[in-house]
Amino acid sequence: MLILVTGAAGLIGSHVMVALLKDGHSILATDINPLPRVVTGQITSFMDRVTVITGDLCSVKFVDELFAAAPTPIEGIMHIGGIR
Repeated sequence: MLILVTGAAGLIGSHVMVALLKDGHSILATDINPLPRVVTGQITSFMDRVTVITGDLCSVKFVDELFAAAPTPIEGIMHIGGIR
C-alpha cells in the first residue's frame, strides 16, 4: 500500500514514515525541506519502498506533479505538513 506522507522531514512525519515502513507500506514522502541525514539513516534499509519529492504543498502545480510522480496509486495520506 502506497502512503503519501507530507511533512516527512519533520520530527513527527519522520517517525510516522519509519513506522509505516516497518509495517510493510511503501512511502511517497514530501516536504518543503530535504530529508535530514538522521531520517535518511533510519530508512536506509527501506529505500526501495521510498520515493522522496521536495516541494511546496501550497503550489497547486507541485501537488499535481506529486500525484503524477507516484509510482503506484496512492492508497492513503498522512498529512503532517504545516506552515510555520
